[in-house]
Amino acid sequence: MVNYSDNCDIYELHDEICNMPFNQARLEKALKAVCIAEDLKNEDMIYHCKCLVGYTSIFTRDYEHLFDSFLWCLDFFNEYHENFDRDDASQFLWLYKYVLDSVHEYVHLDRHKIITLLDVYSSQLKKFDFSQRTYWYYRSIIYVGLGWTKELGGTLAKWKEYSRDEMSDCEACEVSNMVSMLCRLNEFEKAVDEASPVIVGKLSCEEEPQRIMSELLFPLLELNRVQEMHKYQKECLLLLESNRVLPLYLSYHIDVLSQLGDLETALKLLKEHINELTGEKGSWSKFHIYLHLYKCMDKLIEKETLNIEMKISDSVGFYQSNGVYETETIKSYLFQNLIEMASKLDKRSENNYFKTKLNHIAFEA
Repeated sequence: MVNYSDNCDIYELHDEICNMPFNQARLEKALKAVCIAEDLKNEDMIYHCKCLVGYTSIFTRDYEHLFDSFLWCLDFFNEYHENFDRDDASQFLWLYKYVLDSVHEYVHLDRHKIITLLDVYSSQLKKFDFSQRTYWYYRSIIYVGLGWTKELGGTLAKWKEYSRDEMSDCEACEVSNMVSMLCRLNEFEKAVDEASPVIVGKLSCEEEPQRIMSELLFPLLELNRVQEMHKYQKECLLLLESNRVLPLYLSYHIDVLSQLGDLETALKLLKEHINELTGEKGSWSKFHIYLHLYKCMDKLIEKETLNIEMKISDSVGFYQSNGVYETETIKSYLFQNLIEMASKLDKRSENNYFKTKLNHIAFEA
């Protein structure tokens, strides 16, 4: 192990961090490496260590560190891009891709900054002779996710017109994101059709098919394909619980199970994963998780389940030392947080997309 003194070999430390798993310990060590590189006034290693912070922050979902480190690296990359060959550029542009994929989670980037980031990404792809496929792909994801559907126009699937290259996501993820966009545009039949290659097993990855199956639960209900929905729900839940837990997608299951009257299973999932669900750091994901949990609380109250016993972290806003929680109190807490989150998300997006969604759900409930 490296001795982290003033004379620490920053190159050895960098290599050590590269071999660590993507967790909080890696993030903390990468932040330490940045400080050491800054003390050494070694701009090249500041860049490489900040890239490590960026990549690690994606997995720890620490968006403040992600964007702080990335924006510094972007300035460095823009200033010294002539010193980057195509392989070096691709490594940075992969980080850039992940940042674009996370833009919707971070409310501190305004509309102008988001569009600028997209434009700069497009120009960098051209500069290093990469396909424009990922530019149009992430443009569509961002525009649909933030409710900019008028600006999207007819360009939803424009990314498919460009060839795949080393900057492209895996094919399963491309299909999954297209399905997500179609679901948010309420084009449910198209979403189910688009999902077919993943559902039948032709395409898969670490997050698929469990992610796409979760996305399709409510569209299938809307299409009255209940038997199909039940099949996906059971298969998907097994995949979610045997792989890396994705709080947003678990919340879909809690919601749909409660709407179908299976409150026992919904409560079991809620109790098992309450800390992951309430600990989500991304603003966009947290808003949607809380929406799903709010609907579940409403169903529990409707069926006169007025108290829930759960083991919750004391960092959660409605924590009680006795572990007994009034369902109405949880529902009220979720709603107040949803109002605050919707306001921040809409201010960033410069529309009323999230308030409208919240009002629609609250009115229904």
